[in-house]
Amino acid sequence: MFGSIKVVLVACFVALPVVTASGEGFFVENQRPRFNSITQSDGLPNNSVSSIFQDRRGLMWFGTQSGLVQYDGHGFRTYRNEPFVTSSLPHDLVQTSYYDHQADTIWAGTYAGLARYLDDGIGFETFAHCPKCDDSLSANVVIAISRGPDGDLWVGTQSGLNRMRKDGSFELIPTRHEVIRDLYLDSRGTLWVGSLAGLSRWDQEAEELVAIEDLEVANVMAIDEIEPGVLALGSWEVEGSSGGLVVFSEEHGELTRHRFSDNTIYTVLAASDGSLWAGSWGGGLFAIDSSGETHEFTPETERNLSDPVIYSLYEDRAGVIWVGTNGGGLHYLSPRQGNFRAHYHDPERAGSLPRGRVTELFRDSGGTLWAGTYGGGLGRLDPDSDRWQVYRSDSGSDDARRLENNIVNSISEDRDGSIWVGTNGGLQRFRRDPDRFEHWHEVFPEHPLTEEIVYDVMRDRDGRYWVGTYQSGIIRYDPETEEFRRFRSEGDRADSLAADLIYAIEELSNGRIWVATNGGVSRYEPESDSFTTFRYSSDNREGLSNNTVRAILEDPASPEYVWFATLGGGINRFDPETETFSHVTAADGLVSNKIVSLLAGHDGRIWAGTQEGLAAYDPATGRIRTIDERDGLFGTEFNAGALREGDGALLFGGSHGITRIDSAPAGRNAAPPPVQITDVRVFQDSIAEGRLSFNDASVVLEPEDSFVGFEFAALDFEAPNRNTYRYRLIGFDDDWVEVGTRNFASYTNLPAGEYRFEVLAANAHGVWSETPAALTLRVPAPWYARWWAIALYVVAAVLIAYSILRARDAHILADKNKELNHAVSQLGVANQELERLSVRDALTDCFNRRYFDETFQNEWNRARRAGAHLGLLMVDIDRFKSFNDSYGHVRGDEVLARVASVMQAQLGRSTDFVARYGGEEFAVVLYRTDREGALRVAEMIRHAVETADIGVNGVAVTVSVGVAVAVPRDERVVALIQAADRALYTAKRSGRNRVAAV
Repeated sequence: MFGSIKVVLVACFVALPVVTASGEGFFVENQRPRFNSITQSDGLPNNSVSSIFQDRRGLMWFGTQSGLVQYDGHGFRTYRNEPFVTSSLPHDLVQTSYYDHQADTIWAGTYAGLARYLDDGIGFETFAHCPKCDDSLSANVVIAISRGPDGDLWVGTQSGLNRMRKDGSFELIPTRHEVIRDLYLDSRGTLWVGSLAGLSRWDQEAEELVAIEDLEVANVMAIDEIEPGVLALGSWEVEGSSGGLVVFSEEHGELTRHRFSDNTIYTVLAASDGSLWAGSWGGGLFAIDSSGETHEFTPETERNLSDPVIYSLYEDRAGVIWVGTNGGGLHYLSPRQGNFRAHYHDPERAGSLPRGRVTELFRDSGGTLWAGTYGGGLGRLDPDSDRWQVYRSDSGSDDARRLENNIVNSISEDRDGSIWVGTNGGLQRFRRDPDRFEHWHEVFPEHPLTEEIVYDVMRDRDGRYWVGTYQSGIIRYDPETEEFRRFRSEGDRADSLAADLIYAIEELSNGRIWVATNGGVSRYEPESDSFTTFRYSSDNREGLSNNTVRAILEDPASPEYVWFATLGGGINRFDPETETFSHVTAADGLVSNKIVSLLAGHDGRIWAGTQEGLAAYDPATGRIRTIDERDGLFGTEFNAGALREGDGALLFGGSHGITRIDSAPAGRNAAPPPVQITDVRVFQDSIAEGRLSFNDASVVLEPEDSFVGFEFAALDFEAPNRNTYRYRLIGFDDDWVEVGTRNFASYTNLPAGEYRFEVLAANAHGVWSETPAALTLRVPAPWYARWWAIALYVVAAVLIAYSILRARDAHILADKNKELNHAVSQLGVANQELERLSVRDALTDCFNRRYFDETFQNEWNRARRAGAHLGLLMVDIDRFKSFNDSYGHVRGDEVLARVASVMQAQLGRSTDFVARYGGEEFAVVLYRTDREGALRVAEMIRHAVETADIGVNGVAVTVSVGVAVAVPRDERVVALIQAADRALYTAKRSGRNRVAAV
């Protein structure tokens, strides 16, 4: 009944009507999505991922061939089969999984039946096939699970379709084929069944499956909904059935069929940006964008796609698409994370960007994009053909069309629309009608320039040309007066140029002219026709931080400030009122201090191109976001070429070509990340193993529980390693504790009382959660400090005093005195023990966090008074959580104690000490120790742990060490802790079992 109108409607649906409101998508402006991966090397227990879903808390779940896995962005919790434990998962091979949002229930289909997860550590309830029972599951291999329109659970197996009754028994539903491949309840309440016999629909009134007869699809492997009434069907190609992806309407039938290079389609996904995704069994991944164009992804075409067998597809709440493979682990794609590569040199493609690193970018008044390269000449992009016209020194015999030198340093536009090009061979002017180059001496024959390296050219509002050179300072020429003036550096004279090597010349909106040089920055003073120069001095912390200044930026949002890019001193901001500089450096979170370019983003942030990636600094919050290859960059070495476009785009030139970044606020993930407190641990042991969340929980400790830790996670998976946190324990902490990317907190020896633990998180774009995740914590007083014990102490004291006063017998009085002295002695011993316990960690016997916080502040103040160095090592046991999961907490506690002992043995001075900072992390404080000494101690600790016999079954235990050293001045002590923390993160990111310093 559908065939008669099938062809008429194809054109209506080929463009796929679903489009996101934000304009985000995976194929915007021809950008291809970039694959990020999660594999066994990251902690995933198995690289075959059969199913994916996200629960209402925001946690991700993966069905694998080694169990059901929960993922919070930081770590994995795996549920496996345990022999003789009936509450464990019935089988490690999870074929499918299903999350019932309405009931907040997790179901897993395994090779040994159906399992329902029971929260709070209870485990799983299993429903298996019983050969002698008529009302059990029809087979133990469960392939598909879904809620039905009546609220019952439907289960597809390799031997039939089952409906689960309220009492846990099953009813077998007659089907055309016993192998059920997928079940899908659409937005209209219709249950669809995909099998090896095609597509069927459950008729609720007739209580039977109705086959879709006219649909020419034999094997329906997967079903998803594009829009109400329109389905995407994944079909497996076999003899007699063409396979591929079919768009099907319940009302009109098959609308269109998409075929690919491999049509064994195993899984499909209709994404919120309007794209359709199809995963094949061996041919890779395919996507159809909202315009109808097909994109193919295979390990041969995508360097980050590891396996051609696509097992599962899922889109989470933030629009991130997850791709499970059958052997290559997980991949995930963000609609806000393109590959960012706008143009690059392709030797196989004529008309691509000129070769060589991009040193200059410029868009002229006509909208044409120009690119200067180092060694590849000058490129001009034709907007109609999207091809680059290249001008080089070897362009031909026609001198008028030949560039003087292939190293291009600057591009600028004159008032008549001509283009000035500064090269290593001098200065040329390009005219379009016809295309030809003129040398300076042809334009101004009376005032020729020497054929030297030109780094920048600027024409000011008075019409004068300012030419910055490599070794001859600035040449200024006024064409009206024909005045020719040269400015040079005159040593340390404050009114001369800072240096003769000129990198950039900029005229600001207020008419001020600034010059960036290799010896500082200079500001032109028109009244005296001279300069005010600013240079680096180690004695001036409010001065320039480095003399090599590569770029100048006037911030359009705050034009009173001037920003400078320094090659070694980070970003500098000049305040004209105080004539001082403030600085943003690697110590604040920049990826590198070698800044080669600066742009003002449309989001209010200052964007910096460095030799190790990009960084975006928010002046309002001080927050820095770094962007590198993990975010989609095809290279991290940038050069001076940078350009701000009017549509929110920023272009950065580098050795890999031209990178395009969307800096508009709409291009950022503005959704506040949900936060979950994922675990509460006492002495490293979870108080409720298997509980999914401790949000809003009430936790009561025992009086002897002197160590409590909290783990938490921001459930935003776009870049989980860049989510940041702050927490506080109300009743103990005076303010929020900023911990960067660290996702745990710990406290020792809390006084008795009521507390509230709160945690906030920010995603990779700096958007903070609006409401903190929180729990209440109660620490009861020990029995000897409770009211009735105190009352007994008072009564006992009164009785003893009364007995002493009333005693007439000297012998009795002596005995009483003896008893009292003994009691006092015992109390003194107890007080000494309590004092020791208050500053010592019970497990490792090194100092605890409380002692560290108090003593480190004192050491900081002492070092500041003495002007001495203070060193701090942050030491973290590598992969300790995996060790705990593999060998148990008892062995884990033994490792903590052994590592602490080895570390303490390396310290030979009484002024140095080791403290347990939290979990598996330790802090080592080194008084009067400079950077070289701190590095030496750090390496001794690292080597001692590595060579100590601490591991189990041949698995060595190693540590990563972050080193920071400072001579304290006016900064807060937390600055040194944060610096050591960043160094520790660098050590772990660089491969672990190593030492890193800032």
